[in-house]
Amino acid sequence: MGSEAMKDLPPQNSRPERIHLHVGPLCNNDCVFCVEDDRELRFVVNAAMTESRTRELLEAHQGTPEVYFTSGEPTLLEELPALGQQARELGYGRIGLMTNGRRLGSPGYARDLLDAGFNAFLVGLHGPDAELHDRLVGREGAFDQTVAGLRALLAGADDETRICTSTVVVRPNVDRLGELYGLLAGMGVSAVRLDGLAARGRVLLAMDELFPSYEQLQGQIRAILAEGLAPGTELELANLPPCITVEFEPHHVRKLAEYTSFEVEDGSPSPLARSVGKTSADGRFRILEAGRIDAQGRVKGEPCGGCRYEPTCQGVYESYAARHGWGEFVPVPPASDLH
Repeated sequence: MGSEAMKDLPPQNSRPERIHLHVGPLCNNDCVFCVEDDRELRFVVNAAMTESRTRELLEAHQGTPEVYFTSGEPTLLEELPALGQQARELGYGRIGLMTNGRRLGSPGYARDLLDAGFNAFLVGLHGPDAELHDRLVGREGAFDQTVAGLRALLAGADDETRICTSTVVVRPNVDRLGELYGLLAGMGVSAVRLDGLAARGRVLLAMDELFPSYEQLQGQIRAILAEGLAPGTELELANLPPCITVEFEPHHVRKLAEYTSFEVEDGSPSPLARSVGKTSADGRFRILEAGRIDAQGRVKGEPCGGCRYEPTCQGVYESYAARHGWGEFVPVPPASDLH
């Protein structure tokens, strides 16, 4: 279906490690840290990625190891289990879902996704109790629904299914990350991922209220590791400068994946797609690569020049550096200088 029209997107020898398919034009959360500050535009952009176009992209990228369905909230799309089944039939090894998890607790829904072939889940949970989580995501009752969804997944999954959580670290939750890790480890998730806050979208309007210092975060990570990790539940650190997390190896996920995502060219491309996207050979899609997305709004300062990670590090968010300066960032010496 549609393969002939998209046979040149992209050539077989340039397959990404992973593709992200934005199949949810709506979101039932309203997170204070959302990287998108225009929900109406997000609806227009993602609604253009219809089921048929999504199926075409799955076919065109057959041979890619991983596919993740994401943005805004993919579980609101009724066709999601069918799309997962298609991905399995096409041979994708990892079929993942990025979700707020609220629908996963609906009777039978987690089972439907697992039966369809989904075998990797990244579920957003941003506080250890309902008061904090619900305040951050802007929806009363969201915490209880997400926890119920996680429990439903964990009850139905086999040992090969990876069920992880993602916590966006903000000022209101940074001092409670240990509590959150304890809650999730007690449930038995595969990994608790702490995601550094992205200075984009709504965050730019409330930097001082939302963005914790990296020193604060370092202190909390040290405390969690000093307490000891639970067997079977890893701690992962993502979207953070490597000079900040080098002491926490191997927990720092330096590169989550070289993923590629898409927007429809003849729709209304987002500002991000217009600035960093490139048009597919057939002219129908904007292709966005992870590295170009992650570099948006970041700069490098004087400490970066002598750092071992300078060639691969994206830098520090400009709005953060403007407030805090460069004192926290100590260059990591070359490996030969560490001995």
